[in-house]
Amino acid sequence: MSRPHRFRVVPPEDGMRLAQLIARRIPDVDPARAREIVRAGGAYVGRHRVRLPEVRVQTGDRVTVHPEASEIPPIDPATLRIVHRDRHLVVIDKPPGVPTVATRQAARGTLAEALRRLLAAEGVPRPYVGEVHRLDREASGLVMFAVRSAVQRSLHRLFVDHDVERTYRALLVGTAPERWTADRPLTAARGGRIRVDPSGRKAITHFRRIALRGAEPDAQSLVEARLETGRTHQIRVHAASSGHPIVGDPRYGGPATPDERLYLHAWRLEFVHPIDGTPVVVESSLPDWARTDAEG
Repeated sequence: MSRPHRFRVVPPEDGMRLAQLIARRIPDVDPARAREIVRAGGAYVGRHRVRLPEVRVQTGDRVTVHPEASEIPPIDPATLRIVHRDRHLVVIDKPPGVPTVATRQAARGTLAEALRRLLAAEGVPRPYVGEVHRLDREASGLVMFAVRSAVQRSLHRLFVDHDVERTYRALLVGTAPERWTADRPLTAARGGRIRVDPSGRKAITHFRRIALRGAEPDAQSLVEARLETGRTHQIRVHAASSGHPIVGDPRYGGPATPDERLYLHAWRLEFVHPIDGTPVVVESSLPDWARTDAEG
């Protein structure tokens, strides 16, 4: 992910259209691309997101541009793979490449937006879709949403307090150990990256190799990763810092792949329902790459 561009409007640019200004200020961004960035929600004037390319800026305006922003086609709500649903929450099996919720890089085409449209189509008045946790856009698998505002805080608290057991599958580079635990604090770095830092926030991931494919130097290890904590990019950084980055994760040293996907899948959620106290176990369908031979 490239870093955002930030600059102030100078007197010669007073009254210039926002898209025109972006094309003028950022190398390799032509006017058409500048208009796309703005329409996709990747441009801010001050603290306000601006979606109209023709908006005119004034001297002194502070402009922030996220050049990776792009218009993501809306998801057809009918294609959502809902694997658990009750009056309080919904769990969806997210495909790779889809953002969970709106971000500065992706304002539309999100999973939350599609769920909101589905509820509206079902006749739910003023449907509520509350963020509980996130899954990386490039990853696939289970994402939970609150569908009642009264329970969002309780559901979010489950994740904050580590009361949800989350199990992932990932394809790693090389021959990984049969079992290991990465206990390495993490902190935010520049450019949207996360790095290991002894003074960072506690982060613990337990890994178990469940299949070994190929031989060195081309071996790959299919692992289960269980989160004890839930930091941004935790599994990705812990895998990379263990010497076995995830396939399809060039940001953290893994090889890029032709399908441009991250080989990380959120497979299982296990928790006690905060409203009725019943145990809930939700599993997604596994993509082909995440299956062992025994699982077909």
